Amino acid sequence: MKVEVGVSQGWDKLNAKAAIWREYPGMQYIVLIRLSQSRQVRQYRLEQRVNGQFPGNDVRIDIVNGTVLNFDAHLLLGLPGDADLPHGFQDPVTVDLFDLYECTRPRTGPAPQNAPAPQNAPAPQNAPAPPAVQPNFQRRVRRRRT
Repeated sequence: MKVEVGVSQGWDKLNAKAAIWREYPGMQYIVLIRLSQSRQVRQYRLEQRVNGQFPGNDVRIDIVNGTVLNFDAHLLLGLPGDADLPHGFQDPVTVDLFDLYECTRPRTGPAPQNAPAPQNAPAPQNAPAPPAVQPNFQRRVRRRRT
């Protein structure tokens, strides 16, 4: 499976990339996702190999809450249809595209406690000044000659 995400890219660029991936014999699924810079446009297209070929599929579908893709686990793993799957491997494999989209949205509000501060953000009040020289914590080990 190949997932190609294009932010601020048109379908022409995504289609060109998909054409390259279609040439790989083991490729079973190609998922193209297009997001506009503002995230107002969010669409996907799913291509699946059928009888050794990728049929022409130009259908673009909007990504909305509840947009879920299902993939055959045997095809993803390159296993025959009657083969046992690894323990705990779900079949079908489901991917919620709206959840993935939500992960790409810019965050608003306060950052989580453990999130790094943005690069250009001013230092918080009462923050200690950074050390002038970073300490070197590498330990040198000398070996004895025998």
